[in-house]
Amino acid sequence: MVQAKSRSWLDESEEPEHEITLDLSEVKCATDFFWDDSRYVVWVGGRGCGKTVTATAKVVRYVEENPGARGLIIAPTYPMLKGGTLVTFFEWFPPELIAEYNRSQDEQFIRTTNGCI
Repeated sequence: MVQAKSRSWLDESEEPEHEITLDLSEVKCATDFFWDDSRYVVWVGGRGCGKTVTATAKVVRYVEENPGARGLIIAPTYPMLKGGTLVTFFEWFPPELIAEYNRSQDEQFIRTTNGCI
């Protein structure tokens, strides 16, 4: 069981503001991906193996630990991004973290409540 919550809290008894609980016990690479803090991390896998759900939990953790940070969500094609990746992302990403969602045709971005884009 993996909890998507910040590891930088000073008081571990404090409850996280946002928590996503994922059971990644059957997918070792999901756990490895979630906890890998390398600058660039790539997970290539088949459809439905948990990449987007795990990445969304990782984004929540990263946003909470790095106010004002910038990130990028990509997919091989725009239709795959729009019809798959972003649908799953918004099913799991806590809406209370979203301060602004611009989805114009020229520019799409999410600004979180702590200034991440």
